[in-house]
Amino acid sequence: MTVALSLTALALLSGALRGLPAEALGQAEVVTATPTIFGGEALGALQARVGEWAVGAIRLFGLMPAVLFGVYAGRRSVLAWGPERKRLLGLVAVAGLAVGILAGVPSALMAASIWTDPALGISAVAGTLHLAGGYAAAAGYLALFALLAAAVRQSPGPLVKALSVSGQRSLTLYLSQSLLFLVLFDPDFFGLGDNFGIAVNSAVAVGVWVVGVLSALLMDRLSVRGPAEVLLRRLTYRPPARSAGPRPRRGPDRPKGPTPRSGVSRRV
Repeated sequence: MTVALSLTALALLSGALRGLPAEALGQAEVVTATPTIFGGEALGALQARVGEWAVGAIRLFGLMPAVLFGVYAGRRSVLAWGPERKRLLGLVAVAGLAVGILAGVPSALMAASIWTDPALGISAVAGTLHLAGGYAAAAGYLALFALLAAAVRQSPGPLVKALSVSGQRSLTLYLSQSLLFLVLFDPDFFGLGDNFGIAVNSAVAVGVWVVGVLSALLMDRLSVRGPAEVLLRRLTYRPPARSAGPRPRRGPDRPKGPTPRSGVSRRV
């Protein structure tokens, strides 16, 4: 509990810092925390991404409470809850999504330049609300998906089957899609993002997702697990190292050969 509260406090603090304007942090102009997404020379971008990854690691503190909540929900099998908890799930879905939307309104107004020049304290509070609202919305989406899962569990169709096998190989699909997007959209490769509009690029993104789902269906038919999931399981549940010394004996040594029965003498 102490660890969870400490991580939550750090997450809310990171949300407050992210809500501050760039001038308050000593930066004249900040467009994004990952400027290499706009392209550039490959070697220079690789060097710059070392700093971007360091900043990203610090920003991960904002996700730790969500990770703990996900672990808790997984242990309680929230997605497997049945209709007997339909009212509770509906309440969490409506309340969580509503709180998430309302908590993000101040930051949205500032980002859209509708609310200009707020005080530093107001900006920090807006950043904290934005982050906390994300947690509430995550709980709402979880409850909503639990309701959807309970509704389709009785008679799952082909679409549910496709999404199910994709979820079982989610890490593999995520990594493969990231690699495909890098090759298709990065300026150092095909650079589709600079040559086509948002409609074509969105169609390409949907096509990549469909290819991933079809690949998951093929792996399921062949009874093949996702390579990334297999590797992660091997790294996580590594077997204990065996000792190099001699194995301990389980019992006293027994003489070889048949043992004579008691009361019966051997003939010489």
